Amino acid sequence: MWYYRTPIGVLKIVKTSYGYGFLFGDDPTDWTGHRNPRALADDVYCHATGCTEWDSSCVVGPHDLSEWIYVKGD
Repeated sequence: MWYYRTPIGVLKIVKTSYGYGFLFGDDPTDWTGHRNPRALADDVYCHATGCTEWDSSCVVGPHDLSEWIYVKGD
C-alpha cells in the first residue's frame, strides 16, 4: 500500500484483485483502478479519480508515485 497525507484526508493506493485501487480517507469505496500503481497515482495527481471530494478539491497532490509513502506487506 502507498499513502499520502493531504489537508483534507489520506490518499491510498491499495492492491486489489484487478491491480491497484484508490481509496480516500476512511471511505472504503474503491474509486478508480489500474493494473499499474503509477497510472493510478497519475489519476490522483490529475484529480481524475471519480471521488468528488478529492477531484473537486484545490489540494495539490503528489506528482508521481515516488512522492507517496510505501508500506511493505499491504
